[in-house]
Amino acid sequence: MIASGAGRSPAFNLSHSGEIALIAVTERVEVGVDVEKIDPFDDLWGVAETVYTPLELRDLRAHAANRQLEEFYRIWTRKEAALKAVGRGFGIDPRLVEMLPPRYTPTTTSDEFARAAGDATWCVTELRPAPGYAGALVALDARLHARVQRWPR
Repeated sequence: MIASGAGRSPAFNLSHSGEIALIAVTERVEVGVDVEKIDPFDDLWGVAETVYTPLELRDLRAHAANRQLEEFYRIWTRKEAALKAVGRGFGIDPRLVEMLPPRYTPTTTSDEFARAAGDATWCVTELRPAPGYAGALVALDARLHARVQRWPR
């Protein structure tokens, strides 16, 4: 993933899971990226309740049972990428940051997240880097133009 836009200073972020790595590089925009291999695990709902807001949980439950695992990872990657974009990661309680469709613009009850984000106009891009994976790119500038490059080609 290569992205460019106007903003602060050069930035990059990376994530890897399974056989996939995502790297986001920007000229001047704070950015976060996350990728997760969609693997089943025990107690999806127990984990979801520790990281998702009540509205995100409701959104997850609204999906058909056979789609909930994939949607769990889609919510997770958006949220983790947003937390990384503000430079805090899971140092901020993820239940204080909400990433709901259709725009996925983060809303928060975390003063720390709000201060770090400032008056950003968000760019949230869901990625499907490969079959069986979920990913997201989040940047603090809606004018960002992202280009996906695969290696090896």
